[in-house]
Amino acid sequence: MVWKKILLRAFVFILLMAGATQVSIQALKFYWSRTDQRMNPKPPLAKPEPILTRISPAPPPTADLDPSPLTVIASDVTNKLAFLIRRAEMFEADGDYPRALERYQEALLIDPNNAETLAAAGRLYLLTENYSEAIDKLNLALAAGVVTPELLNNLGTAHLQTQHPEEALARFKQILESYPSFSQAAFNAGVANLYLSREPEAFEYFSAYRKLAPEDPRPLREMARIEWNLDHPTNAIALLEAAIQLKPDWHVPYLDVAMMTARTGDPEKALVFLQQAESHTDPATIYQVLQSPLFKEARRTDTGRALESSLAQRAREQMLAPDRQGSQADLDE
Repeated sequence: MVWKKILLRAFVFILLMAGATQVSIQALKFYWSRTDQRMNPKPPLAKPEPILTRISPAPPPTADLDPSPLTVIASDVTNKLAFLIRRAEMFEADGDYPRALERYQEALLIDPNNAETLAAAGRLYLLTENYSEAIDKLNLALAAGVVTPELLNNLGTAHLQTQHPEEALARFKQILESYPSFSQAAFNAGVANLYLSREPEAFEYFSAYRKLAPEDPRPLREMARIEWNLDHPTNAIALLEAAIQLKPDWHVPYLDVAMMTARTGDPEKALVFLQQAESHTDPATIYQVLQSPLFKEARRTDTGRALESSLAQRAREQMLAPDRQGSQADLDE
């Protein structure tokens, strides 16, 4: 991760120092692929409150009744299982998913048929991107009787990540039939339909999610992309502007509007949105985007030339003098 960031910065820096005015289409596509990995319809994982069984230690023996050896062993096993689960929950809350998963795995060695532990392990396998193990553990939990919207959503998400959108969609629909207000399932059903190239159906699910989670801008962006693909640019831009109103510090819809307005022949408006996007990301990113052939006409305007020059200068300054905190954060990853 650190070396990728260093190489990307060095690549852009070389272009800027050389006074380059055209960045290759491949470089631009690389940027958009990185953006899509972050913000494209990648289904959110359900992160409910832990649903593991709370196991209390056995009560202490009375003074006139000595415990049998078997009772002592059972109590020790119960205590160890409870301890492992508490440790797993603590690590998961801290975002240390690998260590949390280790504790759940140890718990399953003690009680391999515990449905709640299977469900929790499946969730952790999903969070650590081991999708085949996630599907296995979640199905075992389902067979053992844990039928919750969170489990079904995670199972559907795992199927989606393994390129099985039909199976994923079936799980999301199953949730919505019994839990119509479970918002993640509506969003994920929209994503599954996009995987299946069913844009009208996807639009309906994103619209439903928008009603359930009106503060989330993501469905607006996905709906905008569908409108754009259906040759409705005015609707698409309006939806993106609504997303910006909801989350002004999310730079992605600014870039989407800039691209769309550049395509529809409004270079000045495209430049305005590029300038606004810079407030929420870095100048090197905006400089790369500006080099796209889409912005050829925009770069020829007085505003475009001035923006290109100022972006190059700010990007050079940023790369020559990175702040210490940012550099340390890169090293820590």
